[in-house]
Amino acid sequence: MSLRFPYLSIVIPVLNEATELPRSLQGLRASPGVEIVFVDGGSQDGSLEFLQRAGQTVLQSQRGRARQMNLGARRARGRFLLFLHADSVLDEGCLEGLEMCMQDPRIVGGAFRLKIRSHARALRIIEWGVRMRSCLMRMPYGDQGLFVRREAFWTLGGYRDLPIMEDLDLVRRMKTQGRLTMRPERITTSDRRWKQNGVLRTSLLNILLATLFFLRVPVHSLAGLHQGLSDSAHGKAPSQRDPSATEANADRAQGESSKTSPSQQVSAHERVL
Repeated sequence: MSLRFPYLSIVIPVLNEATELPRSLQGLRASPGVEIVFVDGGSQDGSLEFLQRAGQTVLQSQRGRARQMNLGARRARGRFLLFLHADSVLDEGCLEGLEMCMQDPRIVGGAFRLKIRSHARALRIIEWGVRMRSCLMRMPYGDQGLFVRREAFWTLGGYRDLPIMEDLDLVRRMKTQGRLTMRPERITTSDRRWKQNGVLRTSLLNILLATLFFLRVPVHSLAGLHQGLSDSAHGKAPSQRDPSATEANADRAQGESSKTSPSQQVSAHERVL
């Protein structure tokens, strides 16, 4: 397939991902017509320095996944945007599958099949549930590698600056622009959230938050609920919460009520490294 360079931009938000980045870089093999843009949100564990030493394109923005991804999308040049979590790796065939989607103008975007990096049998059930949700409801999550046509992404205004659920919010709006496709190629993600909070607790929390989101419960309330339940899972009292996490949620919740567009919100804070 002959395409002008670049046809695809992979945007990866980063926040203290030093342990995952070596694996991520290994999975991002060089491919003609593909550019990779990392966006750091203020890492304190050497993530930024690691990427610089590896010769990667790194932008720096305010903390907040939506803000970071919007900044990366603004600087990206590809006709398709793929938003990839730093702890996720594209399996062989993903880019070829995405190229096939680009040839169908009816497709606005989509995601890949989820594989969790673990031998735990319980997580195979989670993978099956994710596959059913994605295929039947066309509602993939961000850890499945959301991709979207650049023009449609900015027609929708990019990611809204939400403290949580920014991925589902974008997917819901993408459906107004065209068809979503669920690719059979797999994206492999870390099992760390299920390890930290337990498989059952994590799954039930995800279902609860998604249900409340679609019932139009304010997103900043969902962020508080998520933080509270996560603290409870680790036996923390409210006063023991991670100050940086609380600050990040406050920043992003403030952005939720802002009337400025996503591109305007990040422009005052961006820096190219």
